[in-house]
Amino acid sequence: MRFSLPRQQRLLKSREFQNVFRRSRRASDGLFMVCARFSDQPEPRLGLAISKKQARRAVDRNRIKRHAREAFRSLKAELTAGDYVVVNRASATQASGSALRKSLETHFRSLSRKSARRQGRDSA
Repeated sequence: MRFSLPRQQRLLKSREFQNVFRRSRRASDGLFMVCARFSDQPEPRLGLAISKKQARRAVDRNRIKRHAREAFRSLKAELTAGDYVVVNRASATQASGSALRKSLETHFRSLSRKSARRQGRDSA
């Protein structure tokens, strides 16, 4: 089984990350900040900005990334097309896997709902 996301489902370039950070909707809590910028792409894409400053050990950063990819992958069919960037907070290193996943799923769903409501208002 392949655990990475295909290239077309990832943000790869610095410019793509900057566009999301510059103009985005945000959702945050004590574990993560998730930024989303919606577009007319065919499917949602994920970017990970997991900071060494917030998670010193590589094992912690890799664990956070793994949970972020899995949460994104499980909700991909429900999400509004656009770019999503996950930024970790220091407390994410101490949180359980289920807490990480629940937090991320909540943020992804919340941002996707906000986009759907906005698109509904724009088309009316």
